[in-house]
Amino acid sequence: MEQGGDRDASASEVVLDASASPPDVDVPTEWVLPIRVHLLQSETVPELNSSLTEEDVYARFEVVNEIWSQAGIRFEVESIRRSAAGGEESYAGLMASGARQAGSVLGELYDDTELLEGAFNVVVLEDFGAMPPGVYSCRSGVLVIGRYFGAGHREAPANVLAHELGHALGLEHLCGMGRNLMCADGSSPTALNQAQI
Repeated sequence: MEQGGDRDASASEVVLDASASPPDVDVPTEWVLPIRVHLLQSETVPELNSSLTEEDVYARFEVVNEIWSQAGIRFEVESIRRSAAGGEESYAGLMASGARQAGSVLGELYDDTELLEGAFNVVVLEDFGAMPPGVYSCRSGVLVIGRYFGAGHREAPANVLAHELGHALGLEHLCGMGRNLMCADGSSPTALNQAQI
């Protein structure tokens, strides 16, 4: 007889004894997810040269973690790296054209060999111009965010990073269901609804 059940030698089935106590299982109340931050650097394209400091990055993640604590998730910064920007000419052309979408140019900006394998990676540049302040690529699994965006050169709030991490976690845009993090309407919501948790 096995603990919590009976085993019939002639059968391949285990019958659990309903009166047995369940095993002690330590269920986490918080999932900790590693993330690497890549601050792009460029001497020739100011829009790529991230001016964020380590303190700025940690301050943004405090807000991100406050938002995601609703779902029991905390992102832990594994490292912050200053990385030389690639694709500088392509990005400068994109900025000069006033493009509203980056297409494949964003994939040229970072070195794949510097990504943290099996974890989250966020690439930070200085200015996204007319484009939305953040993009998540399901193909590469990399988030690219700008410190500033739009014609008014507005600073992107931390919930932009939290929103893009939502995409990385598999959530889609969800508007018309009350103000929530995944509704990209420009109002900077931070709530997660029950379906998102």
